[in-house]
Amino acid sequence: MDLTPIKVASAILKHHGISMCIAGELALNYYNVPRVCHDLEICVLKSSSLVAARLLCSTGLFNSCELDTDFNNYTEYKRDIPRVQTTYWCPPQTIVIFNAAFLGFDAIEDVLIPPIDGQTIHISKEIQLNRDDIANLHLPRLAALLKGLARRYLDTRDDVAMIAVEQLVDGMNIDEVWVERQLKGSDAAILDLVMSQVRNKRLRIDYYTENKITCFISDEEEAKKMVVGEACGVLVQEIAGNHSEGWGTILYILLFHFQLRAMIQERLNDAAIALHRVLSREQVAFGIFGGYAIATFGGPRESKDVDCIASASKDQIIQLLNGKQGFQVIPQSRQDYVALFWSDRADRGNAVLMEVFCEKFPGSQYAMGDVSCNTVSIKGSSLGEGMACFLDPFYLFKGKLRATATRAKFHDSADLRMLMGKYEGVLKSHAHELDLEYVGLSLKRYPEHERLFEQLGVDIEQAKRAANGLDLNRLPAPAPGDVQRGILG
Repeated sequence: MDLTPIKVASAILKHHGISMCIAGELALNYYNVPRVCHDLEICVLKSSSLVAARLLCSTGLFNSCELDTDFNNYTEYKRDIPRVQTTYWCPPQTIVIFNAAFLGFDAIEDVLIPPIDGQTIHISKEIQLNRDDIANLHLPRLAALLKGLARRYLDTRDDVAMIAVEQLVDGMNIDEVWVERQLKGSDAAILDLVMSQVRNKRLRIDYYTENKITCFISDEEEAKKMVVGEACGVLVQEIAGNHSEGWGTILYILLFHFQLRAMIQERLNDAAIALHRVLSREQVAFGIFGGYAIATFGGPRESKDVDCIASASKDQIIQLLNGKQGFQVIPQSRQDYVALFWSDRADRGNAVLMEVFCEKFPGSQYAMGDVSCNTVSIKGSSLGEGMACFLDPFYLFKGKLRATATRAKFHDSADLRMLMGKYEGVLKSHAHELDLEYVGLSLKRYPEHERLFEQLGVDIEQAKRAANGLDLNRLPAPAPGDVQRGILG
């Protein structure tokens, strides 16, 4: 993503005496969360959001715009919020302007990260900027951002806020000691919410990855870089300031484009197109599922990889893909799963992680014979227009049902509800095929799902009985074929 618009907007607003703070996905990137930046989001003082939008538009560098989407639980928080979009001077980029109360900020200056000098610098791998660039971004302190998001979820049940709370805990490997110190004096409900996410960090690690610390931090060496400041709740190793440019530097800013490393949807599309070209040519049935599929069918939803299930064995997938069309296998011992990187660059840069779950493996019990898929036209950033094959919404729902039953990632719950809102009729017609044990476990983890399953016509009491003897904290160890069972079983 091009950060020039946010720097230009900052300079314009400062010139008019309006303080701002970066929020949303860019702030999460700064705190080591791999989120796709769909829009740039900022906060300004209460009652200043409309004024800020008018000032930006008065320069001719921005125009007012509306949110061009059907609202769902991933976009509802942007309803009726002022938005502007860049004009002719750079590729279209939208800035959403919230008032500070959105995150519970009383004064913008109080929540900004202060300048830190003389420290060893470690910059999040999710935001590829140098020290000076970061020093000119108006970023919020970790404690203030986390507390504001937690309060927003408790007050409004905003799914996006809850997902962000969870991801900040995982991105920074926040522990109980930090929470007690940095959120001291917060409401008991906020402390309970954040503490519950801290205690469940390990439960959010996908069992087929090699991460040992959190779902975003692989090992102790990486974790040591994510040290959280004792005094003000910022990263000890990071540098960030609250400097701004004046009008005289705007033309200078326009000459430079600063890019985020966060994976964009179009890059994932490239990988999906490449996969489709190979597997369809070889007549291998497959279907994409998971977060990337949700994003394709349901609107803004971040994902860092592409998951699919294929009617093939591990050896067949390796033979078809390894070293061909940009694919490179990642060695691992499981027989029901192949991990690959895809990149069309000579240096293997900006590679996309692909995870292929195999229908055929020793002990496999389920087949893809009757599974419906949709071939969809998508557009990649380098491969252009192409096709990709996605599982039908009911199978996406089944996959997410299994996820809510077996791990503690809140976006799985949000995905279930988004699919329900968009495909209720389709899901109702197949509800009798749902695994009642998974439904029962999902209800244990998310009691609020009861209404959803009632609407689908699921026998709630029977589902609860099916999971009665299972403890969410002592579920059987994950085993090969679990993902396949969730989708095909």
